[in-house]
Amino acid sequence: MRRKLLSHQKGFSLIEVLIALAIIGLIGVAFLTALNTAVKAVSLANVRTTSESYAKSTMEQLKSFSYLSAADGSVADYTFLSPSDNSFIICTYNRDGNLIQNKIYGIPWDVVTNNQSTTDKGIQKITIVIQHNEGGINKIIFTLIDYVTQR
Repeated sequence: MRRKLLSHQKGFSLIEVLIALAIIGLIGVAFLTALNTAVKAVSLANVRTTSESYAKSTMEQLKSFSYLSAADGSVADYTFLSPSDNSFIICTYNRDGNLIQNKIYGIPWDVVTNNQSTTDKGIQKITIVIQHNEGGINKIIFTLIDYVTQR
């Protein structure tokens, strides 16, 4: 009688249920990993886009100003609006190639030699570097180089 009852029962055995749960768990882990990767990619794209926007708007702001002449052997020190987000830092390079934070210098440029000039001949190279603070470390995200001329 007992054998007759067991042969007509329908349902899943314990091992079938455990295998199904393991498969669902693996699919869940893969989905969460893919979701985490997508969130990181969107965050990185946001930082890059914001950095590019800050650099371009700062350069356009500088070009709208009057030309600042630099003394012989010196640089022109331009003023600019700081980013509203404190995790972004606007930087520039000085004559020695050192990165200087919260400054923008116009380095007199010689168009014939395509190099720095000791005297200001009416054209300056401006390099805007955008750094982003990621976990206490400032990383260079975007660099924009352009020239301003005396009109």
